[in-house]
Amino acid sequence: YEHLYPGPNGPQHCRERGPVPAIVAFHAAVLDGARTQGATDPLSLMTHTLTWDAERQPAGAYRYPPEDDLPGVASLWADLSLTFPVRLLWDPFERLEQLTALSESSPVAIVWWLSDVYHRSAVGLDSFRQQVTLWQLATQDSARSAHLAERIDLLSELATREFDSRATADVVDGWSHVHEAFKLQRRNPFRGPSRYLPTYGPVSHRWLTRPMVAFSEELTPAEESYFLPHVFAVGDEARRTNLLDLHGYPAVEAGAAYDLRSAYYDQIAAELRASALSFAAAARAVEGKAGADLAALAKAAGLLASLWVTCRNWLEFAALRAQGEAHPLEHMQRLAPAERARAESYRQRLDRVMRAELDNVLAFQELLGADREGILVRAATPDEEDTFLLSPRLQEQLTRKREIMLAHWQDTARLAPRA
Repeated sequence: YEHLYPGPNGPQHCRERGPVPAIVAFHAAVLDGARTQGATDPLSLMTHTLTWDAERQPAGAYRYPPEDDLPGVASLWADLSLTFPVRLLWDPFERLEQLTALSESSPVAIVWWLSDVYHRSAVGLDSFRQQVTLWQLATQDSARSAHLAERIDLLSELATREFDSRATADVVDGWSHVHEAFKLQRRNPFRGPSRYLPTYGPVSHRWLTRPMVAFSEELTPAEESYFLPHVFAVGDEARRTNLLDLHGYPAVEAGAAYDLRSAYYDQIAAELRASALSFAAAARAVEGKAGADLAALAKAAGLLASLWVTCRNWLEFAALRAQGEAHPLEHMQRLAPAERARAESYRQRLDRVMRAELDNVLAFQELLGADREGILVRAATPDEEDTFLLSPRLQEQLTRKREIMLAHWQDTARLAPRA
């Protein structure tokens, strides 16, 4: 296998052979090793690859996604990959649809993902147990998940089992709003990533904690040190000034309407807030652990809604900032009346976005509180904070963000829209 590596930095004699021989050799080694240890019918599974040639693979090697009309591997994603860094939320409606599709496709194996996209956290025990229970209920009678009415009936039974009959209706309502939010998230009508945006934006680009200021390059080391090292970019200059970058891709087009995506993100946030209200109503109906668990779900949905608002605000701010240019105050004071009105209108848009983010951060802090439920995934210690893990001192950082934004509020007076 080591002599079949096809990459440009691999051995000269095998670069032209391409990657398939290496993959074939890898699976053969895995399968042969399993057989030598007594496995009679081993499987070697590869997920998320398009580099494949079924006819050349050894018996027992399969991939996801499967090739047309050939047996292959099915995949069940973890909803945590859609919500990270927020835990607890999952979509029973979508899971039922997936289970129905699996029963009709007969895959050779099912890979069930239990972690977020960067494997910093796993689904909670209660969430996992509930999904297993749902799977058992669905397989006992496949007809119960064939139509929406039957799926609602089945999920009502699950809600009653897991919580209480007094909470059933509100729990199913909460799940339905989560389903609508996730469906919107997966069906992005715009170019660019949205499925994992709660991870890519608020976390790996630190939109949640970095301040919105007109001139990020003018922040002092003390003002930027708590967020800048963790921003996903190459070099501090790119981290400071390339506000439109999202993991190497343009988050929005600089010349497009700054609020082009805003209604879409607002829809996602609205569904999550509706979910939070339903789970909160369910929590008020029951006591004990069930009530506490439902209150935690309501809190999780509210926090995730707030993260989507941060995404909206940051993309609006970044697009607006890209459409403006800096001028000395003396120049701004000499603008003709029409130019001055245009500049003032531009700055008012910036101010509204910044004000919205200040309000959103404060609401996020109040909802998060001490987070004794462990809803938000964070590093265990400050030293373990990294690009994909927020700090355990998040509350301090959010307060610092608000303070820096207020300290630099008047900086927009030096900005005017580009000609």
